[in-house]
Amino acid sequence: MKYDSEIMPDSYYKFAHHQWRLIVVLTILTLLSSIDRQTISLLIDPIRHDLELTDTQASLLLGLSFASAYILAAPVSGWLADRRSRRRIIGVGTAIWSTMTMVCGLASTYWQLFFARMGTGVSEALLLPSATSMIRDGVDPIRRGRAFAVLAMGMPAGAGAAMLVGGAVIGALSASDPTILPWGQKLAVWQMVLVLVGAPGLLLALLMFAVREPPRSVSADPLVAHMRYREAFAYIGRRRLLYGSIWLFFIGTGMITNAMGAWLPAMLGRVWGLTPVEVGSTVGLAIVLLAPVGLAIGGWTVDWSAKRNSQRGIIGISLFTVLALAGPGVAMPLAPSLTVFWALFAVQILASGLPHMIANTMIASVTPSRAVGRVSAIQLFVHGIATSVLGPTVVAVISDRMFSGTHALAHALSLTAAVCGAAALIAWCALLRTYRASVLE
Repeated sequence: MKYDSEIMPDSYYKFAHHQWRLIVVLTILTLLSSIDRQTISLLIDPIRHDLELTDTQASLLLGLSFASAYILAAPVSGWLADRRSRRRIIGVGTAIWSTMTMVCGLASTYWQLFFARMGTGVSEALLLPSATSMIRDGVDPIRRGRAFAVLAMGMPAGAGAAMLVGGAVIGALSASDPTILPWGQKLAVWQMVLVLVGAPGLLLALLMFAVREPPRSVSADPLVAHMRYREAFAYIGRRRLLYGSIWLFFIGTGMITNAMGAWLPAMLGRVWGLTPVEVGSTVGLAIVLLAPVGLAIGGWTVDWSAKRNSQRGIIGISLFTVLALAGPGVAMPLAPSLTVFWALFAVQILASGLPHMIANTMIASVTPSRAVGRVSAIQLFVHGIATSVLGPTVVAVISDRMFSGTHALAHALSLTAAVCGAAALIAWCALLRTYRASVLE
């Protein structure tokens, strides 16, 4: 049965432009967080060279350092979002992660950079719980679907912008004299890129003063209450095949996208000899142009199917996602030419934003209202550990231990995509029965 369990304050919904201003500001900051998070992947080979790191050590900068801090801070961030000013939380968080990105640029040792990345992860965890809460309370229900779609587009668009902005900055700095700080520290190009990428966030944090703190919604259903984590785990346990299938699908596809996002720039440099500027301009433009298109088409297809009480849309989009990520993921690193590589890359980028949309839609459809918050938190934790922490490192370990030579990283990426794609396809087959049956209950 479909019902709205919230009593929403009417005063905030009188002016649509207030709502869209909130959406735009949150999307800009989401894009900024993605830029600060992803720029380091474009710089990983210069960092590895200057700090004399192995691929495995470098992978910990890409994955473990940021993701472990982000995941562990997320529950606290959610607790704060329910009890404090969300506008203030996001504004302060933006200023801190921008500062920590600049600190990454000032790092001169591996462990300084590692802990600075942890600081970036902790502060970026303050964004999404509060942003989701503000949209839920501050945007009319008839606009929420588009609001969350636009917010989601900020993540792949930010990853693409990181490549474009990072590549442009590298190109500009490479032609200039080295930068020497007043206390005598000489900054390499990769360090200056991180300092310059982080700096704008100190000003953009002030955008939160351009939006209102929306009144919090009040539950209209006395049966709706926050579920404790113990009860949430018990509920998931009773439906473990369903949730296991959804999360295996999400993890399998997410491992592919995270592995490619972390190591593709380095692989293009090693195999094809592309410079960071060339990688940044090409990869960044493709992500910015194609990822939002895939999200828009996927979201429209799912909603169109749902209006007809059919699950064919989300099941079909899920299969497309697996095939479009795994197929090119296997073939792309071993492509015989750059033309073939870019064609396969375009297909993969179209599907890169879909796993989050699919998993969140499925969870919302099969989970009772009183359990959605806790189940989503558990999903974030499980998915983050598997993809953000382990994803980049798995590829690096395979590259270091199983292969050698110029194409070692390419072979590692291809093997990772094959294994993870197979796992996601098995999960999709299970979803054919479990998801449809659960939605029709």
